Amino acid sequence: EIDLSIQEYKMALEKDNTMQMAYFGLGNISMKQARYGDAETYYKKAIENTPAADLRNALFYNNLSWVYIDGERDLKEAEKLIQKAMLLDTVRLYIYLDTLGVIYTESNEFTKAEATLLSAAEYAKTDAAALKHIYLHLSELYQATDSNDKLQDMFRKIVDIAK
Repeated sequence: EIDLSIQEYKMALEKDNTMQMAYFGLGNISMKQARYGDAETYYKKAIENTPAADLRNALFYNNLSWVYIDGERDLKEAEKLIQKAMLLDTVRLYIYLDTLGVIYTESNEFTKAEATLLSAAEYAKTDAAALKHIYLHLSELYQATDSNDKLQDMFRKIVDIAK
């Protein structure tokens, strides 16, 4: 129901153009459709319409950083954004450490990537869904570095989570 969701978000913004969650929803849809320019605009509007200290900004910064990762635009900017997210929301630190680990992997900073992703896994040890994402990102790192033993270990951990 993507088209219906877009329509609803846009109707909500017609009534109140400061609804940050509508912008966030449109940004998420744009990301799924690989429309990175639109996603960037929507996430920035969400941030612009949210008080600076609001915890929701951490998620907005996180998702905006993914625009710069997936859109292959600017990994340094992605890192700056994720650092802001980490300062705002220390409760869900594992989310932002996971994103930071991906940034380091994409930047070929493999040692930093592994340490960051392992730290994310430690923080997320009771969240199976988060662990699955983190282990997938570790698998990508280990594949990129030809670390076959570690890669097999990650696959085992992913299978264990699915059980």
